[in-house]
Amino acid sequence: MLSKKDLEKLKNEKTTNINELKELTEVSINHDAPIEERIEAFFNQIGNPYHFLINGVPVQISYGNHNQTLDHCLYNYLTTKKNSDN
Repeated sequence: MLSKKDLEKLKNEKTTNINELKELTEVSINHDAPIEERIEAFFNQIGNPYHFLINGVPVQISYGNHNQTLDHCLYNYLTTKKNSDN
């Protein structure tokens, strides 16, 4: 299992070579396995959970340091976008 320190290192890693990224759609998890085994299987298959591919498109995950939900952020974004289009 990855430690918090290991995760922090992966988060800060700068992946520039698309050939090094793993495809998320190819990750296969046994949903009947205990949660610890599912988490370990995910990390073993994806490599870096912050940098991967989805259908060949590079994705980088990051988290803001605030208490807003994704729904709230999307609502604000879409409202701002709608108002700027008018």
